[in-house]
Amino acid sequence: MFNKYIKIVLSLLFFALSIQQFIDGAVGSIGNGIMLILLSLVFVLFFFKNEFLILAFFN
Repeated sequence: MFNKYIKIVLSLLFFALSIQQFIDGAVGSIGNGIMLILLSLVFVLFFFKNEFLILAFFN
């Protein structure tokens, strides 16, 4: 689906944004940071596994 370099860049982008949310320190921002870390882990998972193989488990 996506090129592997796009997956790496998206993962690093979301991880950097989550660190920024943690540094911001507001109550809602910490929850956003946790969610962005989980979202970056999805792109790391897509980097190591094919998206179509993962989607086949849900059908």
